Amino acid sequence: GSPQPDLRSCVRVLLCHNPSTMTRDEYEERKRRIEAHHRFSSELIDAARQQELRALELVWMTTAEGSFGSSLLPMPSAEAILPSVSSSPGRPAAPVRVRRRSLGEIVEKVIDVLPGLPEVFDRNDVCQAINHDLDRGTVFRLFERLVDEGRVQRVTRGEGRIASQYRRAESEIAPVVD
Repeated sequence: GSPQPDLRSCVRVLLCHNPSTMTRDEYEERKRRIEAHHRFSSELIDAARQQELRALELVWMTTAEGSFGSSLLPMPSAEAILPSVSSSPGRPAAPVRVRRRSLGEIVEKVIDVLPGLPEVFDRNDVCQAINHDLDRGTVFRLFERLVDEGRVQRVTRGEGRIASQYRRAESEIAPVVD
């Protein structure tokens, strides 16, 4: 890593003009900028930590529960999460590619769990059944496809934070075993 700058070099950077001409307003403005930069940096670091935790949770869910196989997903590098902090200026970091599941793969998983879902279900029930969190856009496309195929019927259309609800088609209901 690069060495930490000493106090003198920080003072030289801050005082780009004669220090005797700095006004109180200039002092306050520079102080506000330093504080704003600190808040921004802290938020960036916190966002990176949240992404790492989400990735770790996904790896745990896919390996410990065995729902999507046993291969570990690569953890994103610091350069992928914080390119402005960790890459060289003027040269962007190479993106880390994590394989995204196709809609077809997700549809297959959902079709497999349809018979075990409650009579009326929503996105949360499906995500819990397949042990995978899906974004709202994926869920929308998934259910539109299942409605078009006649596998499910929309009971209510969601709005805002209220999820749409669906009902399985009669052909998708699990048979009762005596």
